[in-house]
Amino acid sequence: MMKKTKQFVTTFLIAATIVGTGAIPAYADAIPNKVSLPQSQRSVAQGKKFELKARTTPYDAEDDYICWEIVSGEDYVMFEDYDQTGDDMDFIAVKPGTATIRCYVYGKNKTTSGDTITITVTKAKSNDSLKREDAPVKYEDVWDDFDLEVKAGRSIDFFSPLLFV
Repeated sequence: MMKKTKQFVTTFLIAATIVGTGAIPAYADAIPNKVSLPQSQRSVAQGKKFELKARTTPYDAEDDYICWEIVSGEDYVMFEDYDQTGDDMDFIAVKPGTATIRCYVYGKNKTTSGDTITITVTKAKSNDSLKREDAPVKYEDVWDDFDLEVKAGRSIDFFSPLLFV
């Protein structure tokens, strides 16, 4: 009797395992049907980095199928890096001019599944606000983090404001 019970339980567990694995659905991420950009045009200053974000239909679709390309104006904007897929993309405004960027779904018609945006790169504004008549000042624009002002003929002493006790 014990042997038959053991065989029954073993058979039941094997059958439950086989049938049980089929009850768990495995969904693959959806391929987007269409990609849209929230703007049709944008203005960016020369030398600035900017980001574009795409929206997919359906909203929870896999963003690895989203591709980007510069349709025209490669002299005016460029990709920040070599990865040209994903729902957001970073670009750099190189010089004044107009460029067209397209976002589309890989493997589908670029025109019907994608969207374009026109980027106008404007001339960088020169900032002479730190220049004074009585002291020559060199002004350096160091990306977006901070600006550095150094008076000619002076050095920067990092320890002068510190008091050692």
